[in-house]
Amino acid sequence: GLGIGGTAYGIVFSALGKLIPAPRRTWAYGIGTAAGSFGQFLFLPVAAEGIRAFGWQAALVGHAVAVAAILVLALGVRGDREAGAAQPGGLTFVQALREAGGDRSFHLLFWGYFVCGLQVVFLGLHLPAYLADKGLPLSLGAQALAVVGLFNVLGSLGFGWLGGRLPKK
Repeated sequence: GLGIGGTAYGIVFSALGKLIPAPRRTWAYGIGTAAGSFGQFLFLPVAAEGIRAFGWQAALVGHAVAVAAILVLALGVRGDREAGAAQPGGLTFVQALREAGGDRSFHLLFWGYFVCGLQVVFLGLHLPAYLADKGLPLSLGAQALAVVGLFNVLGSLGFGWLGGRLPKK
């Protein structure tokens, strides 16, 4: 959970929100989400093939090497930390939680992400194992999850585009 929380969309969207002007921000969020989903589409079959060919331990080491390369490459993407720094509005952490907890929009967003995450984790953990239990190859589970990622790419791009054209609250 900490690894995902420190590397997933919250971090990416925070950076995009500071860099991209408001009229183009939803499109940028759509592209950012689509890029993550494309990684799912690309790396799940690669991981399955790595497990099949070399075993899960070697496949895990291979992915660790890829993540290490990403960390090294990320050093070149650092920007001015003061540019676009938002003021917290003078709220303490507890006050900010209390304010968010009383906001209907926050609850809709929070519970929407909760349900989405539950589905994604459930599918990601159980679909490949279920298919393997039925005698189907490991690669089929990876391919099925890759297709989910591919359709999420399309949906993310589409809704990112729509977000820039439809009125927002």
